[in-house]
Amino acid sequence: MAKESAFKFSDPELLSLNFKKNEEFKKDKENKPEKIQIKATVEEFPGSRKKFYLSLQVIIDNDGPYIINLVMRSLFDTTDVTDSSQINNFLKVNAPALIFSYIRPFLAYLTSQSGNGTLHLPFYNFLDSDKQLNISHNTGSDPE
Repeated sequence: MAKESAFKFSDPELLSLNFKKNEEFKKDKENKPEKIQIKATVEEFPGSRKKFYLSLQVIIDNDGPYIINLVMRSLFDTTDVTDSSQINNFLKVNAPALIFSYIRPFLAYLTSQSGNGTLHLPFYNFLDSDKQLNISHNTGSDPE
């Protein structure tokens, strides 16, 4: 039987969204982004060394149907976790995957209302996040 995780998180919040329909997009082309950039930023929650904000930025800027720059974040509580390597792994793999799972349907719905077709972001493997994600850690500072 599955065991409940000691990690807790708050509902993700949309921090920023820049969305533009690409008027030059030819509707006969496949509605698939050619280039997706994903950047994660981890920040310690002020006054706590066991709570972290993780912000995930998704940038789609190419000759596809949309130009999108979106940032979503959530507060993660690791108070009940004692192993620091487990916390680091969670913040590199699980936390970005969790936030990305909120971004995918949000962008699918948003783009479905635009007239250029629905954009379905591909699944993303965060296990290799050191190589694929641009992760920066900001400690001891207030969140943006």
